[in-house]
Amino acid sequence: SERWAAARAIFAAEQSSDAEKLLEQALNSLCDVAATLDSDFNIVQGLEQLRAMLCYRPLASTELGHDAAQRNFLHYLEPDESERFKLRMHEIRMSDETDARPCARALTLSLRDSIGHKLPFGVTISCLRSSRGRT
Repeated sequence: SERWAAARAIFAAEQSSDAEKLLEQALNSLCDVAATLDSDFNIVQGLEQLRAMLCYRPLASTELGHDAAQRNFLHYLEPDESERFKLRMHEIRMSDETDARPCARALTLSLRDSIGHKLPFGVTISCLRSSRGRT
């Protein structure tokens, strides 16, 4: 019946949302920074933690809307690192479309700190399909 199908859909969405919250809590406890990026590499979660780790001053709420570059993860990478990161993300997205299992890749990226020094970081990248259908 339609009611049963709707109830199952609501239950599945709630379970997925709970799983996302648990994953987020686990990553936050295990990692220095757990950042969530959108498909354009904008940091939608974890921006202030990343900026603090790289010794940038906190952004004022008025700056967040005006300086989109500082919200983009690629802003913190050198140009060659940006290309390598985008290529790796593309590979992960392609494998995510052909394989239903969550995938993760590790790589070392050099991020720029507030005075321009390149600092190597071990980065784990994963694409997870959220309950809202985002990857």
